[in-house]
Amino acid sequence: MNEGGGEISNLQLQPPNPQPDSLKDHAYRQIKEAILSGTLAAGSQTSVPSLSEALGMSRTPVREALADLANEGLLSFERNRGVRVLALDQFDVEEIFDLRILLEVPATFRMVQFLGSQRIEFVGELRREYEAMESNIEDEAVFMEHDRRFHKIILDHSGNKRLSSYVLELRDQVRSLGLSTVGHSRSLNDVLHEHEVILDAVESGDAEAAKVEMERHIRHTRDLLIDQALQRKTTIEISHEEKEK
Repeated sequence: MNEGGGEISNLQLQPPNPQPDSLKDHAYRQIKEAILSGTLAAGSQTSVPSLSEALGMSRTPVREALADLANEGLLSFERNRGVRVLALDQFDVEEIFDLRILLEVPATFRMVQFLGSQRIEFVGELRREYEAMESNIEDEAVFMEHDRRFHKIILDHSGNKRLSSYVLELRDQVRSLGLSTVGHSRSLNDVLHEHEVILDAVESGDAEAAKVEMERHIRHTRDLLIDQALQRKTTIEISHEEKEK
């Protein structure tokens, strides 16, 4: 992982299948996963030629994929320097979670309020994701994928088609930092419990309680991640000071 700034060398990404749906889509998925997993770390630099070589494809689909990722706020093009994965600070984390509160909390209320005859099917979908989280309590990566799906189900049923993709982009921006509360300030069991109370409120049809619990969950995550981002910033600053001595 390169957190400092130089261009990453020997990057290994999967080449496309012989008949992919789209070279651009393949490049997009591979590069995005490299960012979210930390292989392309926040603050690191790469280039279209380097990524094209790593993917085994021409530069045009790679450049198009990078443009989409730039629009999502995951990277930026730098004149004569290639592409840099964006490094967000605690203020960015705060802004992202404030947006999630503004969007996701009322969406949760609307979803519960207007479910009607779909309630049983919807609650079943949520419970399956919750149980998958519970079954993978020892595997953070799998657990968090089901966490993501849990939230996506709520957003998908909120009545706003664009809301789900936008909020998931916000989540990805935080994930690209490599920030996680797990093992730092709370356990996966703590996260599971926060989803359990949301699920209970949805299952009982209490829109107000579901809204309150969703806001509590997002605010709690935000506050913990801001503290973690500040600690990371302090550690980096101390490291830089020691190198300059």
